[in-house]
Amino acid sequence: MSTYHVAAQKCGTWWALTVEGPGLSRPAHTQVHRLDEAEDMVRDLLALSALPGSGDVIVAVPPDSRPDPADRNRFP
Repeated sequence: MSTYHVAAQKCGTWWALTVEGPGLSRPAHTQVHRLDEAEDMVRDLLALSALPGSGDVIVAVPPDSRPDPADRNRFP
């Protein structure tokens, strides 16, 4: 089983995701509207890259980028 680390950074109304892990020669990038969508999006990215998506996906969010829980991970 492989572990992929995902750094999430707020970028306007989106979250920009940078994915690193085994089989990737360089970081891969994607985006989501809400952080609860990150794991599925990363698994899709890995599948499109012909990499096994059955590994662990760990999403890291900088503490200063965490949304207010009332916003449900969505930014205006």
